[in-house]
Amino acid sequence: FELGGHSLRGTILITKIHQEFNVRISLTEIFEKPVLKDLCAFIREAAEDTFMAIQPVEKKEYYPLSPGQKRMFVLQSLEPGTVAYNMPFSVDLNVMFDRERIMRTFRQLTQRHESLRTSIIEINGQVVQRVHDVDDIQMQVEFYSPASEQEFPSETDSVIQPFDLTSVPFWRARWIKLAGNRHRLMFDMHHIIS
Repeated sequence: FELGGHSLRGTILITKIHQEFNVRISLTEIFEKPVLKDLCAFIREAAEDTFMAIQPVEKKEYYPLSPGQKRMFVLQSLEPGTVAYNMPFSVDLNVMFDRERIMRTFRQLTQRHESLRTSIIEINGQVVQRVHDVDDIQMQVEFYSPASEQEFPSETDSVIQPFDLTSVPFWRARWIKLAGNRHRLMFDMHHIIS
């Protein structure tokens, strides 16, 4: 933990331990055993639990919603236009601006993660999810360079807007040019795909 460990890295470690040693360990155990020697002793004594990788499902036109997605869809439907289920964040970056590289990165992320290409539709009275091809997605990335501090948009002016769950994507980004090589990436996505 003194070298930068935190809960997300702990979760990754749990998966790697399971894959490598066929031992299940909880995040609580990771936090209770922050010294590797103690963690090794726990792994040696733990019962075997064979790791089985999750296999991709066959490609279909649409897929059923998970229970969590169903709940989120119903909640969103009860209050259309709400931003209560939006998950915004922003990060300041000190990088050279390269618009093509930024767009290529968002395209690669969208290609890699089906959830970034998913919409919710109704077929025969059943609410389902459809995964679109990346070529069908209009990237929701806006580039903005304010002339002054007064023109700097607030988060609500930029990315935090209601999502239409019937059309992709369920995310949007705004890349804002600050002074010099400083930029702010503002990103928002709907909880249903997180």
